[in-house]
Amino acid sequence: MNKIKIVSESELSKVIDAPRSNRGLYLSLESNGTDIVLVACDNSTGDAWVEEFYSTKDAVRWLERA
Repeated sequence: MNKIKIVSESELSKVIDAPRSNRGLYLSLESNGTDIVLVACDNSTGDAWVEEFYSTKDAVRWLERA
């Protein structure tokens, strides 16, 4: 199981922009314009799969299934 890294919005953008060199599992607290959301990024394969969540439990569960 990979360790989940808590990162800022700008750090997560760097992961998404260069997925092959930043592999891992990431979680960021961000604003989508109206709400605060958790953005989870499964970049364990270098493909940067991203999902938004309103629950920490759901975000971590999604990342742990990676």
